[in-house]
Amino acid sequence: MVATKMNFVSPYALETPSIFYPGRGKTQVYNESYAHFDVVVEDFYKSGQAASIDLQGFQVEEAPTKLRDFNDPSAITSVYYDEVIALVKKVTGATEAFVFDHTIRRGQPSIAHKPAQHVHNDYTHTSAPVRAAERLGEETMQRLAGKRMVQVNVWRSINGVVRQLPLAFMDARSLELDDLVRTEIRYSDSGHVGEIYGVRHRPTQRWYFFPEMTGDQVALIKGFDSKTDGVARFTPHTAFELQENDPQAPPRESIEVRTFAFIDA
Repeated sequence: MVATKMNFVSPYALETPSIFYPGRGKTQVYNESYAHFDVVVEDFYKSGQAASIDLQGFQVEEAPTKLRDFNDPSAITSVYYDEVIALVKKVTGATEAFVFDHTIRRGQPSIAHKPAQHVHNDYTHTSAPVRAAERLGEETMQRLAGKRMVQVNVWRSINGVVRQLPLAFMDARSLELDDLVRTEIRYSDSGHVGEIYGVRHRPTQRWYFFPEMTGDQVALIKGFDSKTDGVARFTPHTAFELQENDPQAPPRESIEVRTFAFIDA
């Protein structure tokens, strides 16, 4: 177990929570709707459970990759995307899956995309379908209408074993839907305003992590499910500080690939 602090939406927030990304080399800025709470994060390996993306909302898979250079954008799209699609289809049982973008994050001051240290779910019940329509197109969405749609992020370390800022995942079974708060994400470079869920803290929430994840492992995180009963629909998560952070450990670097998967209803 690890005792840490996490950044949640404040119970006293009077305005819509907002996170502002000012650009390369600068830290994301939060409005006054956030507050830190003490949280205990459990080692999932010691929990005696089997992780399932439909039960807890997350799972970790052994998934070595053929890609050796994550600095090559063309190799990511031509090699890695196919691996991710195959994995997502296997885990979810989807008949079709699509990659629609990816982000590389590096825990270095000069890097634009740093690990996100606020409890969040990447999409809301309204922004996920909108994003799918934007990226997949009207023809594809019409062809797949009636199928169950699941949004899954696939996260991998690209700088060896993770010893700084690991990911923590909330067990979706401990999430109350009332704790999800529509949150604006504002990007200064593009002017784009996105919508995610921030999360209010509740003592009954259960948090887990997978210590020292390697580059041969991936975490699958469900961000949305069109099925509304009997499965995890949203999976709040965040990077967090370890109690005994090794200052000599290499900074965390990761790739997160975002997908939509379609399952026969």
